[in-house]
Amino acid sequence: VGGVVVAGALFAILEVSLRQTVRVTDRVQATQVGRTAMTSIVDELHSACLARVEFAPIQAKSNGSELRFTAGFGEKPVPEYKEVFRHKIVWTGTYPGAGKLVDYTYPATSGTWPNKFVFEEAVATPVNGVIVAENIYEQSSTVPIFQYYKYNSVANGGGLETPSGALTLETPPAEGFSVTAAQTLAGVRVSFLAAPRNNNTAGGRTALFSTLVTLAFAAPSSESTIADGPCQ
Repeated sequence: VGGVVVAGALFAILEVSLRQTVRVTDRVQATQVGRTAMTSIVDELHSACLARVEFAPIQAKSNGSELRFTAGFGEKPVPEYKEVFRHKIVWTGTYPGAGKLVDYTYPATSGTWPNKFVFEEAVATPVNGVIVAENIYEQSSTVPIFQYYKYNSVANGGGLETPSGALTLETPPAEGFSVTAAQTLAGVRVSFLAAPRNNNTAGGRTALFSTLVTLAFAAPSSESTIADGPCQ
């Protein structure tokens, strides 16, 4: 009888250990997925400031689940960018469910520097976009995947909604920002929960990611009136 009790205890310990190992493995996988997705989005956003005054990086129709921006790449300084693209990164989910992050890219087909590029938005390259990550969740019902900031007229001491002391949260309408409103945006916060590939979110398996990307060449002075716009 004693042997049976000992064996049962050992099996119980083994089962707990295996469950913990699976949970840790899932959390590590979720972290890898989320880190890769965040790095991809942030790297592209860092290429969105093509010029100081002439170019607005965030485009109209951007909202909490869809980020539209234009990025340029090239070995030489502006205005000699070799490639200019319009990106549309879409989260396909609805809170509290999961969704994919899909990046649609539209190359400039013609146009001149700095803001007269023509993009064929009817067809992305590739057509169905690129899946940046799957099993992505909003972190809460009040925090969308994409949040947008514009400069305050005067910098303040900072805080949750004004991370740099110079930015203030700007909430988009459901249909997205207008052209005029989009031109004032100087920062984007990307926030999401990443789940492992099996989409098991129980027991702390998800990983939270949140990064603010400031669209500026230099931070404005915290002691002066802020007259700058994005990419200034």
